[in-house]
Amino acid sequence: MNFAFLRGTAAALLLSLSVLPAAAADRLVLRVLAFNDFHGYVAPHGAAALEQQLLRLRSGVPHHVTVSAGDMIGASPLESSLFRDEPTIEAMNLLGLDIAVVGNHEFDRGFAELQRLLRGGCATDGVGERSQTCRGPAGRFDGARFATLGANVTGADGRPVLPPVEVRRYEGIPVAFIGVVTRSTPSLVPPAGVQGLRFTDEVAAVNRAVRELRHDGVRAFVVVMHEGGFVDRDDAEPSCPSARGRAFEMAERFDPDVKLVLTGHTHQAYRCLRNGRLILQAGSYARLLSRIDLALDRASGRIDLERSTADNLPLPAPDRTAVTPAAALVAHYSELARPLADKVVGRIAAGFDRRPLAGANSTLGALVADTQLAATRAAADGGAQIAFMNAGGLRTDLPCKAGPCELRFRDLVSAQPFSNALVTMTLTGAQLQALLEQQVRADRVALLQPSAGFRYRLDPRAAAGRRVTGMTLDGEPVHAQRTYRVTANAFLAGGGDGFTVFGQGRERRTGVLDVDAMVQYLQRQVPAPDRLPRVERDADAPS
Repeated sequence: MNFAFLRGTAAALLLSLSVLPAAAADRLVLRVLAFNDFHGYVAPHGAAALEQQLLRLRSGVPHHVTVSAGDMIGASPLESSLFRDEPTIEAMNLLGLDIAVVGNHEFDRGFAELQRLLRGGCATDGVGERSQTCRGPAGRFDGARFATLGANVTGADGRPVLPPVEVRRYEGIPVAFIGVVTRSTPSLVPPAGVQGLRFTDEVAAVNRAVRELRHDGVRAFVVVMHEGGFVDRDDAEPSCPSARGRAFEMAERFDPDVKLVLTGHTHQAYRCLRNGRLILQAGSYARLLSRIDLALDRASGRIDLERSTADNLPLPAPDRTAVTPAAALVAHYSELARPLADKVVGRIAAGFDRRPLAGANSTLGALVADTQLAATRAAADGGAQIAFMNAGGLRTDLPCKAGPCELRFRDLVSAQPFSNALVTMTLTGAQLQALLEQQVRADRVALLQPSAGFRYRLDPRAAAGRRVTGMTLDGEPVHAQRTYRVTANAFLAGGGDGFTVFGQGRERRTGVLDVDAMVQYLQRQVPAPDRLPRVERDADAPS
């Protein structure tokens, strides 16, 4: 098997390209082209680069299939998000995407909106300057022309609400693609959007599908899974001995006939042959494309990994002179978005980024929390005293090499692409402590980004209930029985990312969108990064 391990540079990656195995009387070769976590990166070159690479890799190949391992939409740049991610769906139709699995971000706007995106039709809710619909070249939106899978997503009655599998035949040989999404999805999206849905055990859903399909004569199985893992950069062994994370743990428990597992979610790049299975992920944002040439045994109908090859390939910059369908579509939407995208909304004195300060908050997290506090501090706007931002909601930095630097609206949307309304609520000091205790997870610390004036100490290694101490607000101790007005975005306010204590908040008031809070803040001042950590954390404590 061609497993020269892929390393950092494009040049090194190109050296590992394999040649399509020759078809033989006893086998057929199916080329699987896979990507993951595209996140609506249609512009400036994402869709065009992907389109051109796909065309090259399909050329002269009689049997091929193109697959997305989830998060194709959501957390998208303005050229897609402004139009409810319709441009991404339309671009994928033009690219010839065959099969996709839902990721958690497909549910960002709720299941009803996902259903509309799949079946087509114009949106009727929330439409305005910041949320436009049916603005494509034809003036309509026809939905997805690819299969979208979710074997472990069911309704309250236990029945799948999305197709569990897609079976394709190649010269009579059936190949089953089984799609599952991380079962932690309800904690990663606004809870109201997935109300009534159940995200069941991924392994059970896969193995159940394999058993049922085997009765129908299928012997070749590919799992497309929006869940991922991690591999150390210097791990050059084909078996990836450093591999860890849920994707690898689950793959160990899949039915033995599952030979190829395409993963996503963790935005990593790896290609591992472990215990008779090939497990891949192609980074994110269409920077890589997985190419797997699967050998299918004509006699048994099974995947023969010994005669298969696999690579993660870099996407070369697109030929800008080529007027392709996807490039023309993106140019259309980019032109529509330009007046809003290029609007100057303010200035910053220096760059803000997402790197933790001494293991605590980031400068960008502090800025966003401050903007949200400022937008809700007035009594008429909620009377907030504290604001919290989730680090996962910050998607890009705000770079500035020599300030002051102008910020455009597109910069703000890239950093905060979810368009969440701000919610201010009342919590007691005891509830605040319980909330901050929820930052400590079994495998990590999900640190909330606090606004200025709020301080505390965090020891993740302490016993539950004793990890958070020394809470102060503007220098005064926070008292367990006293009440405080706290602001968070709607995702957190609904209990998202496992912060269920927010759901206990009383006297709720909904305010402006998060990006509008930032615009208001920038119109009043030119902020500089606060480089002092707002959380005192044991230097030896794990991140």
